[in-house]
Amino acid sequence: MKQSDLGIKNISGTQMSRSINFFGLLALGIGCMFGTSWLLVSGHWLGLAGGPKNVILGFILCIIVELPLAFAYLEAIPMMPLSGGELVYSYVAFGSFGGFFAAWAGILMNGIILCWETVAVTKIMAYLIPQITNATVLYEVGGFAITFPNLLVGLGIVILTTFIQYRGAQISASVAKVLTVTIVVLAIVGIIAGFTQFDMSNLMSESTKSTFEGSVSLLAILTFTIAGWETVAKSAGEAKSDIGRAKVGKALIVCLLFCVALNILIVIAISGIAPWQESIKNGIPFADVLVAATGLPILSKVLLIAALVGVIGVSNATFYGATRMLHGLAKVGLIPKAFAYIHPKYKTPTNCILFIAAFAAATPFIGKTAFIPLIDVTALATVAMWIMTFFAVIKLRKKYPDMERPVKMPGGKLTMVLGTIFSIFILGTILLPMSPGRLAWPSEYILSLALFLLGLFLYTFRDKSISEEKRAEMLLGEAEEQFKN
Repeated sequence: MKQSDLGIKNISGTQMSRSINFFGLLALGIGCMFGTSWLLVSGHWLGLAGGPKNVILGFILCIIVELPLAFAYLEAIPMMPLSGGELVYSYVAFGSFGGFFAAWAGILMNGIILCWETVAVTKIMAYLIPQITNATVLYEVGGFAITFPNLLVGLGIVILTTFIQYRGAQISASVAKVLTVTIVVLAIVGIIAGFTQFDMSNLMSESTKSTFEGSVSLLAILTFTIAGWETVAKSAGEAKSDIGRAKVGKALIVCLLFCVALNILIVIAISGIAPWQESIKNGIPFADVLVAATGLPILSKVLLIAALVGVIGVSNATFYGATRMLHGLAKVGLIPKAFAYIHPKYKTPTNCILFIAAFAAATPFIGKTAFIPLIDVTALATVAMWIMTFFAVIKLRKKYPDMERPVKMPGGKLTMVLGTIFSIFILGTILLPMSPGRLAWPSEYILSLALFLLGLFLYTFRDKSISEEKRAEMLLGEAEEQFKN
């Protein structure tokens, strides 16, 4: 049996559609990464790092830290180009519990980010339509006002993305293409406009923090801001077969490098237009300094529309990732079988989509303040998912040395060593009390533990009548013989 015969089947044998081309993979990955941070949080980056030079170095360090983990995906994806991504790699390497743990981390990460977008979008809408800030307050949660416009916008995002997901992977990828091209083009328009007003002396202004302090302080949050490239792994099973397995994996690296480069250009543009110390006093630095420099208020609207498009793009991509993880778990009997259902016409995991949509729809009623601790937990879930994949690839080299690997991790043993060191470092930035990126004590530590214990609780209700051989057959389709001992 050749590994090129790998395919995805649900329990009933219905296959998911292979309809995503290479550009669709890029669109899903970039769409998940390039959301609103570049517009709404860039001022925070400059303030935290103490100047543009430290921000740029922080981004470069971020690439260095994340690349070894991304290289693991570069090997894993073409080796097992199946939907479910991290679930598949960790299942084959570590068995049922390892697969469940990686998938649960992925569900938490994608699901929480999707929910967050339904409340975060209200900030963008307030800039676009200032009148909505005067709407009658229905009630407050933790000081955050819930208004009818808030609910309308949040639920609108949920309904739109649910419809996109329900109609199929091809529709999801097509929408991602349109959204990604739109946001990238509008962001580039802003960058070009910024460079027409560029003053190098502004960019070279003194930093308020040392290079080490500034760049490392920023790195603690950038590691999780520059995430989402792993979305490509979850869509590999629905990628067109003529793309080539190696090319599917390379799409992930392209997403990572492209988004980092675009963010760096935006920081340079902001810092070159005006002194960065003045720029960060604005609510939306990129838009505000452009308007001040060019005298064209329309540029602010253009960039806010780009950010709104980014919200929809992130929602689409994270919704996709969460549902594919849920479906993968259901296929192997690690959660109730109902989640394995595939729509006969659209070839989509319908029950998974409705389940995730229900949580997203509830979020606008909760509000931003109550939801912030959950957002912080996504950092831990993201790192857990990356690290599981990294060590799964290392384990598979020992467990199945003869498995066909169209692409191997660049750097060999050096990448393995660096990846191990960086994995410990990233975990330390989240969990160690002295880290600037740590979870809030004790509330967020307790919340993180509770969410992972919830996953463990669900795991105890797995279908124990299914043997490991049968799980392999369900998860890997006709290729299960490749992975039997």
